[in-house]
Amino acid sequence: MGQGPAGRAGGPVIAVRPTPEQGPALHAEILAALPEFWGDRDVRSLHQPVWLRQFAGDAVVVRGGEVLLGYLLGVVTAGRLAYVQAVATRLPARGRGVGRLLYDTFLNSARAQGARRVEAVTTPNNAGSVAFHRRLGFTAEPVTDYAGPGHDRVLFSLALTPLGPRRAEHAPGPGSYPGTPRSDLPQGR
Repeated sequence: MGQGPAGRAGGPVIAVRPTPEQGPALHAEILAALPEFWGDRDVRSLHQPVWLRQFAGDAVVVRGGEVLLGYLLGVVTAGRLAYVQAVATRLPARGRGVGRLLYDTFLNSARAQGARRVEAVTTPNNAGSVAFHRRLGFTAEPVTDYAGPGHDRVLFSLALTPLGPRRAEHAPGPGSYPGTPRSDLPQGR
C-alpha cells in the first residue's frame, strides 16, 4: 500500500522508506528545502546525517510525483521503543493527510519490528505539533529542563498494540494508534 491522499503535486502521493544508499541525496534535498517545511525556524540540528544514513530504513518520505511533500526521521530501538526525531510536511501540503500518512507508515513498520511505544518531543511553543500529535492519540506531557536547564520540552507518548494475524479486524484499544497494518511498504523511490 503506502498510498495516501490525492495530491496536487503532479502525481500520486506515495509513502516510501528510503534505502541507506538514497540517504545522502535525500539528506541534501531536505536540507535545501528546510524553509519550505519549517518556515524561518532554524532546525538544522534535528537533521543530522545519521537519520538518513544509519537509520534510513526507519525513515519515511512522502512524495507527490517527484515533489517531496513530507518526511519523518525516526528509529525503532531494540528496547521496543519507536522514537520520532522530526516529522515535517511542506507548508502548502499541510492539512491534506501527509503527516498522518507519515505516521501511519512509520508506526505500522515499528509495530512489525516489535515496538510497544512511540515517543517524540517538541518545544512548548509549538502549538501546531502539540495539536497534531494529540489528534493522533498521543499524550503530551510538559517536561521541565528536558533538554538541559531552561530548555523545557513536551514529551509525546503513545502505546502501540502489537500486530497480530487478525489485527486489522479489531478496533484499536484505548491509547493505541488506529492505523492499519501495511506489510507491503515499498523500499526506495
